[in-house]
Amino acid sequence: KSINFKKFKINLICIEILDHNKISKNKSKKIHQILKRNNFRYLKKIGVNSIFKNVSFWLIMELPIVNHKDYFAKINDDHRFPINKFGELADYLLKEKVVSKFHTPYPCSDETLKRAHSEVYIRQIKNKTLDKNAIKKIGFPLIDSVVQRSLVATGGTVLASKLAINYGIACNTAGGSHHANFDSGAGYCVFNDVAVAAHYLLDRGLAGKILILDLDVHQGNGNSDIFKDNKN
Repeated sequence: KSINFKKFKINLICIEILDHNKISKNKSKKIHQILKRNNFRYLKKIGVNSIFKNVSFWLIMELPIVNHKDYFAKINDDHRFPINKFGELADYLLKEKVVSKFHTPYPCSDETLKRAHSEVYIRQIKNKTLDKNAIKKIGFPLIDSVVQRSLVATGGTVLASKLAINYGIACNTAGGSHHANFDSGAGYCVFNDVAVAAHYLLDRGLAGKILILDLDVHQGNGNSDIFKDNKN
């Protein structure tokens, strides 16, 4: 009861019961209740016939995952970008009990966005006044649901980065828009959420140096452009 789980960033607990006869069911239930209140979930039980030769209960903290219904933008069903994957991923995570609920982000503010993007570009996206060639380069139609998705997904990565500071790890089910640079978008990337979140952490002293590990088949040219003069 006295452990501050968040302070010590504990994310895995093994309760090993060497003599099952000496612990009451009521006491075991109380232990589980304390852990559940601290956002831990039951993972699995290793039986008496396992290689451990005793009874063990394993519990793990629920992975903080950020998701929003607006990640699904209302583009045409025949669009080449698989927008349905965002809703399907969220449904899968709930169905498989990877999470019981999501952390919900707010749209990213202009103040936070403009650390990685020009104010002119932000205004052109929000007002839907970007020229046709620039819209074609992005690949999405510049409609309300795409603008909202871009703002919320960027806010989601900022939120995930803050959650990671507290919990050690966190995920956003959208984002990774690494082709967007300072004053334009490309390749289905409107705002560069990773660059925005990195600036957010650096500006507030929440991180000193940041490594962007990009596993996409295409190079993250937007990140390279935005951080070309930033050694952190």
